[in-house]
Amino acid sequence: MPAEADFSFCGRCGGRLHPLERWGRIRPVCAACGFVHFQPTANAAAAVVVHERRLLLVRRGIEPYRGCWGFPGGFQEWGESLAETARRETLEEAGLEIVVERPLHVGYTRDDPRKPSNVVVWLARPAPGRHGAVENAVGAADDATDVGFFGWHELPRRIAFETNRALLAELRALYPDGDIR
Repeated sequence: MPAEADFSFCGRCGGRLHPLERWGRIRPVCAACGFVHFQPTANAAAAVVVHERRLLLVRRGIEPYRGCWGFPGGFQEWGESLAETARRETLEEAGLEIVVERPLHVGYTRDDPRKPSNVVVWLARPAPGRHGAVENAVGAADDATDVGFFGWHELPRRIAFETNRALLAELRALYPDGDIR
């Protein structure tokens, strides 16, 4: 069974679970009622916040990838849309309210040891109505230790998560002038 299967009893009848092959994979199966317990994949969202051809990145203060940079994002909470997740995570990690414009990328991340996730990355802009420079309005919070806007030639070397690295390479190829639309 996958490492994330840290339970031993059936949620349906209370019977003992055993690792058995079902549909080409080892899955927890109840010995009493035969129910197959599928391991759900998590959902997550991130925001590619663009301001004056620069991207908002946050430095992670937690594992995995502590000290590396990435887009603000995180796991979806119960009752929350993925766009709402991106807005909440950006506010929590960078102190910035955003307007989500459209989905930019849908992917699957396998390099997070906490759990694999379906990730929807949203294109976003800082919310209107901010006084002063947007760059001065952001501040690291929650599980981030630093935050900043970066142009293509200023990107930090240590980027968290393969999905972030691949997305940055794709965006750079599609929008070499930094004008992500």
